[in-house]
Amino acid sequence: MANEELFKKICDGTAILITGSGAHINVENPDGHKFFSGIDLTNYLYKQVGISQDEMDDDLSNAAQTYLEKKSANSLIEELKLLFSVGKIREEHKNLYRQEWKRIYTTNYDEVPIWATREQEANRIYPITLSTKYNRRLLNKKLCIYINGYIGNLNEETLDSEFKLTEESYMKAIDFSRSYWGNIFREDLESSSAIVVVGLSLKYDLDLKRFLSKKTIDNRVYFIQSKDIKNNLKRQLERLGTVLSVGVESFSSELATYAQTYSKNNIETTFEYKSFEEYKNEPALESANIFAVYDMFMYGKLSNNLWHKSGNKYDGIVYRDKINKVIEDLDNGSKAIFIHANLGNGKTFS
Repeated sequence: MANEELFKKICDGTAILITGSGAHINVENPDGHKFFSGIDLTNYLYKQVGISQDEMDDDLSNAAQTYLEKKSANSLIEELKLLFSVGKIREEHKNLYRQEWKRIYTTNYDEVPIWATREQEANRIYPITLSTKYNRRLLNKKLCIYINGYIGNLNEETLDSEFKLTEESYMKAIDFSRSYWGNIFREDLESSSAIVVVGLSLKYDLDLKRFLSKKTIDNRVYFIQSKDIKNNLKRQLERLGTVLSVGVESFSSELATYAQTYSKNNIETTFEYKSFEEYKNEPALESANIFAVYDMFMYGKLSNNLWHKSGNKYDGIVYRDKINKVIEDLDNGSKAIFIHANLGNGKTFS
């Protein structure tokens, strides 16, 4: 199987998924019509308010703002709920979303991820928007973070505050990069074994492009695109990661087949730690205060906020240059790393 190494990371639960409109092109609404692409939705909204063909452009936010001005917010909301209500999904969507993703992010508005897992209580996906209050217990659930807004929460208030569509909402809505969930996304990008991007060209998603552009040297970003992807788009995406032009249906089908026979228990272990405890930190939402630092030095008590970053740099941790040698040794097959130093006023994490 060509993508076995990637599938293994997904099945281990250490990979994140990011989906765009291309992942849901075969979804049907209750009327039996397939979901609109961005350009189709743009043209539709213009037509609904009498804009002539020669006046139309491909700017969805302008089309939505024009619709809002010529009709009403309530009318736009009703239109969107009709267009993006799920009537029927395909096996490819179930195969994709039912896997052991560490976390899921989407630029779509629809409920496809929720529909894909609604029959499996243990694997059920819970929708999160940027205005969802952070709760540590939420991270124990399988989450789908809706970056641009969630159709299930759409009303006149959220149309401006979290549903990114109209020109007005783009100026007023919560900034993903500055939100709690944006911080979690940064941490996921750092700690995930693979970043799988399905059906997303990044043409209009500049925030995501900026996030991913920092990960290009890691060889952990994979773009799942259609078999007939245009060469120009392929070249653009290859600057950010590996492009797998196999199509969503084929990729998700192969992934589901692999997952059926894969078991984490099959992992061979040649040694076992007896005196160490593995600590898995959760995303850091703010910088550690003096009390957290004191508890770490005096009692060895760890706080997630010790790992907080401002930009790309840790606030309170020195990233030793020797760590590059450790990573190199691990990549070359080393099974254990022994770290030692003279006694000092500090702690070492590895």
